[in-house]
Amino acid sequence: MKRKLLHRYVFFIGLSLIFISTLMFLFGVGMFTSRGDFSKFTLTIAEFCFILWLPSFILGIIICLISLLLKNKTSKHPK
Repeated sequence: MKRKLLHRYVFFIGLSLIFISTLMFLFGVGMFTSRGDFSKFTLTIAEFCFILWLPSFILGIIICLISLLLKNKTSKHPK
């Protein structure tokens, strides 16, 4: 992997983590407010999604910031 493209891969990983955490939040809230007979597995997954959406969102933001720092470090500024 080229060093110049590293920040791009890291940035897309951060964006996908932010997107997945948003889906986790929506699924957790949807299952929290829903009524009905759901399987135990679905309820357990919803609980974990609702608990872990915020840490994964924060981690995605941190990874995106790291990729921006990598981009600034690897780019050459003409003087």
